[in-house]
Parts: sequence; structure tokens; C-alpha cells
Amino acid sequence: MRGTFLLLVLASLVGCALGYRIDLKPYKQQCFYDEVGNDGYYTISYEVLDNQIIDFTLTGPNGQTVTNILQKSNGYYDISQPKDAGRYKFCFNNPNNSPSPKSVAFHAHGLDPDHLLPIEEKASPMEKEVIHLAQTIESTLDHFDYMINREELHRNTAESTNARVKWWSAIQILVVIAACGWQIWYLKSFFEVKRVV
Repeated sequence: MRGTFLLLVLASLVGCALGYRIDLKPYKQQCFYDEVGNDGYYTISYEVLDNQIIDFTLTGPNGQTVTNILQKSNGYYDISQPKDAGRYKFCFNNPNNSPSPKSVAFHAHGLDPDHLLPIEEKASPMEKEVIHLAQTIESTLDHFDYMINREELHRNTAESTNARVKWWSAIQILVVIAACGWQIWYLKSFFEVKRVV
């Protein structure tokens, strides 16, 4: 019985995480909606691959802007104890000064305390440890997703640098061959005997 209870607590803590990746076309905006309760908390984190910048806007259920993060390559916003429960809208915008498409990875997750069976005061020390462990696992999973995105960013940078080095080496070889050919031609023409008739 206690094992089932602990599994239920662990599943309810870790369960509600959404990880997405979108491609933003130039000068376009993409919005997403999610429900947030009065007594819960909700976290949204995003990162733009290749270190480019976007705008992020979070709007509450009443239509008022909760936060507006402009010209950033990554961001994090936490809605703890929201005043208004309801449907929140978060939008990613590719600004007008940036005509390139962008790839955005974001995570939106939260906990609804109604899903948590024990309340901290009523929980036994073992149940408190399980809750703490579940929160630590959720934090570790978020960090793991963040590290995956960073690894992809650095891999893309390394591949781009390697491709540039390869092409630059090929161009250098062609320039050296052309310079050698020109020098041979020039020296050959310098030593030619010119006869005047």
C-alpha cells in the first residue's frame, strides 16, 4: 500500500512536463495555451538554438500581459501563486530586425497541488523525502533537457566551423597552385630568348 502511494506521488510530481521544439519563420509569431490553477505553480523556460534572439510574451487569462521579454536568446519565467486561474497564452515572436528562421526549444510545466496526496504537514518523514526526491528528479530532467539543447547548439557550431575550415583549406590549396603556376609561367617567360630580326 505504501509503495503504491509513493509511486503515485512520484508520478504526479514528475508527470506534467511539456518539452517542445518549434521553428519560427522570419517575422512570424507562434502562440501556445495552457491552463494554470490558483494554487499551483507553472514554469516556462526557452532557449533559441544558435544563440539568436526572439521576443517572448506571457499573457494572463484576463488578457493582460504578465511578462514581456524582448531580444533574448533564452529565458525563464515562473508563475507561482497566480492571481488568476485560467488559460495563459505564451507567444514566441521572431522580431522584425532578424530576417532568419529560428529554432526554439521550450519547456512548460507545472504542478497542480490537487494531485499531491500528502500535504507537507501531514506527510510522514519518508513521504516528505519522496516528495523532495520527486522534485529533485523533475529539476534534474529539466537540466538534462537544457543540456541536450546546449549540446546541439555546440555541435552545430563545431560542424559549421569544421565546414568553414574545410572550404578555407581547399581555397588555400587552389590559391597556392595558382600562385605556383603563375610563378613558373613568369620565370619561364623571363628566361626566354627574344630575338630581334
